[in-house]
Amino acid sequence: MPITTLYVDVENLTEFAKKAIVATLEQWPADFPKPDNMRFYVRADQTRLWHFWADHMFPEIKVSINGIQRYGYGVISKNLADMALVLDAISDLLTHRVTHIAILSDDSDYVALFSAIKQELPQYSSNDLPFMWFLTDRPDTHSRALNDFLPARYLRTISYTENKVAAPAPAVIVEKPPIMHHIPVMIPREKPPILNRQPEYEAIAKAIIQRIPVGPFRSNDCMKIVRNQFPNNHISKSDNATFGNQFAKNIWPLLEKAGVRLPNPDKKPRKYEMTEEAKKTVTAL
Repeated sequence: MPITTLYVDVENLTEFAKKAIVATLEQWPADFPKPDNMRFYVRADQTRLWHFWADHMFPEIKVSINGIQRYGYGVISKNLADMALVLDAISDLLTHRVTHIAILSDDSDYVALFSAIKQELPQYSSNDLPFMWFLTDRPDTHSRALNDFLPARYLRTISYTENKVAAPAPAVIVEKPPIMHHIPVMIPREKPPILNRQPEYEAIAKAIIQRIPVGPFRSNDCMKIVRNQFPNNHISKSDNATFGNQFAKNIWPLLEKAGVRLPNPDKKPRKYEMTEEAKKTVTAL
């Protein structure tokens, strides 16, 4: 069974890291096993902040945060992050803690990691290495030599521009017939209505309580229920990671209110427990 870890060079991605991580999971290629674990390499003084963010955003994926200590003001710690990431990836692979390695970084230094994997795993052909390198579509952030020297099948460019907040629509200028003076009137465009999806989530929670048997279950066990009964709902078309995020944010609070339990909230991946109490109160949703 494949075990994939995504190693994220947050130091290299800087302020774009959060959007790049979310976009990578949403655009994950179908021909490479999805990540079971993620490792973030961040500034040492930001490890707690990244823990808070990762636990909220990725409840179904085990995330570890590696703090990189800066040893001097005149030297950027990027090389230390590179070294830590490469050593962890090779160690995990050779000790069989993982079977597949994925990198998220625009730093070209990880060509050495690709070469090491190719050398240490002679059982794989050159076109079948358990390696994937994700690059962002930010301009002028990585060497073009990567595309010239690395096989294209090991490189994926992810786009996070779709996650940016769109600029407000410009106002439409409409000229009204003059009354006393000819004055152009600024009429703003109407804002689209805010969708209230709460009734949909309540219906989904009720269906989950009705169909999940009493005992432990995971959020992914609910995906088939949602896709079969609510094919038009926006989360029915989500991948595993996105569905897990939506489940934790919008559906789990309703299940908890009905009596569904989460025995070990700090353990990843999270396992929920369907109870007889929830079965009895399903009509209250």
